[in-house]
Amino acid sequence: MEKKIFYTDYEDESIFNGYNGEFQTEILRDWNHEVPSHVKVFNESKEDRNAVIYFALFLEFHINRSIETLFPDFDNYLGISKTSTSTKINLLASFRLFPRQIFQACRCVNNIRNEFAHEFSIISLDQLKILPENRKKSTVDKLITLTTEYEGDYEYETHTEDSDNLRNRYKSLCLNTITAFRIFQPQLIRLRDERIDRK
Repeated sequence: MEKKIFYTDYEDESIFNGYNGEFQTEILRDWNHEVPSHVKVFNESKEDRNAVIYFALFLEFHINRSIETLFPDFDNYLGISKTSTSTKINLLASFRLFPRQIFQACRCVNNIRNEFAHEFSIISLDQLKILPENRKKSTVDKLITLTTEYEGDYEYETHTEDSDNLRNRYKSLCLNTITAFRIFQPQLIRLRDERIDRK
């Protein structure tokens, strides 16, 4: 089965329905300057719990940046750090700015993060496979679905059986989603400048 492009809106529902290549040089430059150190921390984390929570926080940073781009005074009125991650994801999703799978990925990452943050007994991603069905569906099952259905710039390596594992899939989904926020950021700024800030 041919994989779909993670950054493309196949339902024609979103304002930004695909990446147009805009500011590619600048985006790549910033990525190479800002992201590799975080990937290194993830790779060097021996426990899945630390790696999962670290990358979930890195993704939340990009969610926050998009919200603050659209709502410059959001932090003054509601508090960006006081608002739950799920609320921030749903707020952005309600505008239908990006393809829906990007927000599905955000929810999946957040759900997985919450399992590790609130269940002391969970220390490995493989333990998600034995969760109750409703929790398994929104975490490990969704992770496998999204990383099977969509490709991206940072698709997990599947050259060997050992490399196709939940940790690499989680890493891939996080990096694909972070990439999505970064490539759509210039369009988001223009949307605010041209439509929201217009007098």
